[in-house]
Amino acid sequence: MRFYFIIVFITLISCQKKDVNIYNEWNLSSYVKGPGEIVTNSGFYLKIKLTEDKNFTAFLNTNECYGDFTKGVKNFEITNLYCDTLCCDSNQSIEVLNLIKDSVETYSINRGVLKLEGGLFTKLEFNI
Repeated sequence: MRFYFIIVFITLISCQKKDVNIYNEWNLSSYVKGPGEIVTNSGFYLKIKLTEDKNFTAFLNTNECYGDFTKGVKNFEITNLYCDTLCCDSNQSIEVLNLIKDSVETYSINRGVLKLEGGLFTKLEFNI
């Protein structure tokens, strides 16, 4: 009986899915820019890429922005951000980039969804 319990326990542990880590490319699905102002990403493009060597890349409608990021257990910060130019990008993608740069303080990942949150009701959700 004990042997069967151990086998079942090992099987359950080995079958648990590991969550996705932060080092990935993430597509914006929605964001909150103020109390009750949820914006679903429709009609504009924004993707971010986070690499293990702490590089941050934002792919906007037309241009790209680069920088570094630091993260702790849950805290998150973008530093040294620079862009090719912000000409021809949508107002929404620029707004989201500014929220990431200026307001985001924490992150969490759950079932393939990256959530970035910060002060002033800032919440951004990304999917792989």
